[in-house]
Amino acid sequence: MWHLLATTNTLDRPWLFSLVGDPTVAANWVHWSSGREMQVPAEGWNHAPGIPSVDYEQANSAYLCDARRIDGHFYLLYVGANELHTYGGWGHTSLGIARSTDLVTWEVP
Repeated sequence: MWHLLATTNTLDRPWLFSLVGDPTVAANWVHWSSGREMQVPAEGWNHAPGIPSVDYEQANSAYLCDARRIDGHFYLLYVGANELHTYGGWGHTSLGIARSTDLVTWEVP
């Protein structure tokens, strides 16, 4: 199964899409599922009152690693910030990591 991870243009949220059809057929590479937002847990360093991507960043610029052959988990690396006023409006960002066995339920350390 092929997946595509993207960040939304609004609210900077990670979305996961799946390829629809046989990947050996070139024409199928333009057909993707409608996708779903990945529910990354909020923590004190990546959550605040207000609107994501306006007042804080919860899980922007996500990168997905498949480590199931090693330990049975997918790992999601992402950046977050609990404010977007310092550093030219980017906030003091931190790198986060979450893991999942099914790409639906995520847990953080």
